[in-house]
Amino acid sequence: MKLFSAIVIIFLSSCSSIFWRDAKLFPLISFSETGKKIAYMRVHYQEKDSWNPLNGTTDKKKFTTQIILGEIENDLSVKKIADLERFPFWILPNAFFYNESTQTLAFMHGLGENEYGTPSKTVSIHSLANKKTTDIIKGKPEIKTPLGIALSANASLIAVVSGEMNASTGFYQNFQLHILDIAIDKIQSSFPIPDWQDSPEFELAWLKGEPVLSAHVNKKLFTVKGNSIMESKFSGVNLIDNSKYAYWRAFKWESADVEIGSVKLGK
Repeated sequence: MKLFSAIVIIFLSSCSSIFWRDAKLFPLISFSETGKKIAYMRVHYQEKDSWNPLNGTTDKKKFTTQIILGEIENDLSVKKIADLERFPFWILPNAFFYNESTQTLAFMHGLGENEYGTPSKTVSIHSLANKKTTDIIKGKPEIKTPLGIALSANASLIAVVSGEMNASTGFYQNFQLHILDIAIDKIQSSFPIPDWQDSPEFELAWLKGEPVLSAHVNKKLFTVKGNSIMESKFSGVNLIDNSKYAYWRAFKWESADVEIGSVKLGK
């Protein structure tokens, strides 16, 4: 009897390494360029415990991304207006934009169901009108691995920061800031920048009323207008909290494990 009990315990403890279970990341809210609507984004996947405890994490597969469009009510609650079909890949939360006027989404995403956040990714534009997703950096060898993006207020331009992986060190180098004209599918201009990292000290944002891009790169601020770029010292609040920029963080929302119907915004 004791032997049977021991076998049952061992079997049950190993089930988490055998069977895949559904899981999801914390949701993200992205404000539209008007600040009146939001896109609620959540990455879903399947996971199981690894057979190798040295991995330190679970095995993951079948990444998809759920996007729900919502409207901000007068009491700062959120009303769901559209639940989009799941995208068959992961989307990075800090590289996702919803343009209300043109009914456009722009995002950086994985290629298929590969591991989350790997260098194997691209940048796409999705039309909510015809439900078509277009890879906008495909066929542009100047853009190596995309690291950051920003959609302009009228959704006609998109900024893409790219880097090139150093095979010896595993770090990115040769950082470039590209401005793409979405309508004609061409790179309008490219500029070298000194660095790019996934942190609040590295941001991209377009002004609301004109096609001028600000690139916050650590303690520097690069301003791109047309085919020219100017460098200055960065000072002030982060771009995402500055109301002169499109897609700024119009209200406060503490990221939590909640569905869109439970989202409550604050001033």
